[in-house]
Amino acid sequence: MSLNLAAAAPELILALAALAILMFGVLRAPAPAYLLAAGDKPAAALSERRNAEWALWFAVAALVLAALWAAFWAPAGRAFSDAFILDGLSRFAKVAAFLTAAAALALSRDLMGRLSALSYEYAVLVVLAALGMGMMASANDLISLYMGLELQSLALYVLAALRRDDARATEAGLKYFVLGALSSGLLLFGASFVYGYTGSVNFDAIRAVTAVEDGHNLSVGLLIGISLMACGIGFKLSAAPFHMWTPDVYQGAPLPITAFFASAAKIAAAALLIRLFYGAFGDAGGQWRDILAVLAAASMLVGGFGALVQTNVVRLLAYSSIGNVGFALTGMAAGTAEGISSGLLYMVIYAITTLGVFAFLFGMRRGDKPTLAISDLAGLARRDMASALCLGALMFSLAGVPPLAGFFAKLYAFQAAWTAGLGFLLVIAALAAVVSAFYYIRVVKIMFFDEPAEAFDPQPFGQRLALYAAAAFSLIFVLGGFGLPEAAQRAATALIGGGA
Repeated sequence: MSLNLAAAAPELILALAALAILMFGVLRAPAPAYLLAAGDKPAAALSERRNAEWALWFAVAALVLAALWAAFWAPAGRAFSDAFILDGLSRFAKVAAFLTAAAALALSRDLMGRLSALSYEYAVLVVLAALGMGMMASANDLISLYMGLELQSLALYVLAALRRDDARATEAGLKYFVLGALSSGLLLFGASFVYGYTGSVNFDAIRAVTAVEDGHNLSVGLLIGISLMACGIGFKLSAAPFHMWTPDVYQGAPLPITAFFASAAKIAAAALLIRLFYGAFGDAGGQWRDILAVLAAASMLVGGFGALVQTNVVRLLAYSSIGNVGFALTGMAAGTAEGISSGLLYMVIYAITTLGVFAFLFGMRRGDKPTLAISDLAGLARRDMASALCLGALMFSLAGVPPLAGFFAKLYAFQAAWTAGLGFLLVIAALAAVVSAFYYIRVVKIMFFDEPAEAFDPQPFGQRLALYAAAAFSLIFVLGGFGLPEAAQRAATALIGGGA
């Protein structure tokens, strides 16, 4: 067996970090409350909070280190007898996923502390979820794909229900777990079909079999397997019609965990989809492109029209995520290197923009109680013009208004679809873009033109800084894109051309 641990160094860093945080939490944990005298309980609670903060910052440092290692120091190659691969695609996806996970974790410190949900277990679960994301991006066979997916998913199930004393969070975790188990079953069932008809779990071997068969006349069993695996991954992406969990889980889970779902988890799921369909089923493109096109069309329509009737900001963002996944899939359905790069770029831009919006939502509190109705944003411009301008810029970016970053994300995806002859999909995308612009602009109208509502509690500096940084990213992207379009193109070329 060829191990080549150097190629898997980012994942090893996260695995060791998770073990270290776990041991730190266990060894430094104070005695149970029932064993303490009444006078000792406040000191024990303070010690536990400090330990949790140390664990959180250690996890942030580990995620940043793993991202840097993946970007600069990990050598390209294959590990664990071809089950794991580090190439341009996995580098891009890991750097993006690990950094957004680190940002979401760092921003969560204040709010998770207020919710009495800050613990060392929280940091461990985020690191383990990120470890699963890294494995998803580097999977090169069906077994490693499933291991990475389930490692991420099991951690996310627990994170969604982390506030065990909150009925809504418990409901969100239960719904996510039940539907997630169903999607995992679909994925495994599809993988068994693929294995049965190709005789291998390795992506290279599967691709060789699909190349032998006529791309337009695949075996029915193999086509069923591809379809079932698309359904399983569609759940992880929140693509319609597998989106049912998204609004309830987004609203029920603690906001910082929802931000994590909406950013890093989306990037990893997109990388997994690209790795599977382009890497394993690439020579059967005529079949799986149709599947992705259907998912894209359904997601754009469900997300666009579903968001129109929402009154809660978080549920609005949930339907927005469904619609934006549809726009990203529009590019991915092209089946070309341009489609890969457009999908990767779209998800990264969406993740950064969404993190900025959630950074503001963390501070939407009055009297230390959350106020997340859209109407609570009324007159924000008169109370806090800087935040209103930044939030407005992010909403316009999500709507795809030029010259903001979201416009270029949609432009690249539409160009890839047009080049591939997916004209019908572009018509649906144009309709969905117009519908989505309405509810984004409605939020801006409420902030700038409605009578002011009661002011929010003062927002921590870190959350305000994240909002400003995300808005600056959206505004300045037009000047050069921070090198992201070129990096996404290199990742796509590496996958299609087999380079590093």
